[in-house]
Amino acid sequence: MSWVSVLVILAAALYFASTLAFLGYVLRFTESWAKLGTRVLWAGVVLHGIAVAHLFALDAGEMTVEKFSFSLGLIVSCSLLAIERREGGKIWSVLLSPLATVLVLASIYGPIGEISSTTPDFIAVITPVHIASSVFGILAFLAAFIASVMFVAQDYALTKKSLSTTSRLPPQVSLYRWSSRALIVGFPLYTIGIVLGAMWAIQGTPPEFSIRYLLALLSWLVYGLLILGKFTRGWSGRKAAILTMVGFLCSFTVLAGYFARGGGA
Repeated sequence: MSWVSVLVILAAALYFASTLAFLGYVLRFTESWAKLGTRVLWAGVVLHGIAVAHLFALDAGEMTVEKFSFSLGLIVSCSLLAIERREGGKIWSVLLSPLATVLVLASIYGPIGEISSTTPDFIAVITPVHIASSVFGILAFLAAFIASVMFVAQDYALTKKSLSTTSRLPPQVSLYRWSSRALIVGFPLYTIGIVLGAMWAIQGTPPEFSIRYLLALLSWLVYGLLILGKFTRGWSGRKAAILTMVGFLCSFTVLAGYFARGGGA
């Protein structure tokens, strides 16, 4: 294995580690997690930049999908470091650091190195983690979905002044709090499942992105934007509840398709 291939693996590992640190920040909102994520991200960017420079120095020919994804991952990471200097940047890190990880993983299957020969064994190791984190993340989203449905029902009943209906449901403040807590627990788990699931999605020549994985990405993006909106724009009420419901429907479709195929990737 060439030293460039080693840099690719280390960059992907550091980006994934920074993703975990930023997810830890979302769970606890402790600044130490955010600082750790930034430091690890900087280390990944340095290794990533060296690998990109050497890759283009060796092969300045046609731009391939692998070279593009590897370079785009560096651009995303550098953009993330720039965004972090602004207020709310740490929340954006929750979305952009997983994206950088997936883009670097996509390049692992290309001609950058001999990494692809060891991929099947690696996938066998990460499979249980991918499945468990995805399923538990969706279960947390289910709790958020149920709370959101009751929130919308409560909101509708209050609009129509149907006191007999509202008296059977918990207060909207409690429903909103339950939904938010479930999202904060489910999003980190689901993010880990998305990143590890990319190992299947980018296999093959050309890479094959199944409808299930695209739906999983869509639901992850909906939840990510929802969390961004909550903490940077103050989103709440019916808008947040509806987005929570849409995200769950997408993620549930992925889970249903998985079990329909007997647990295949």
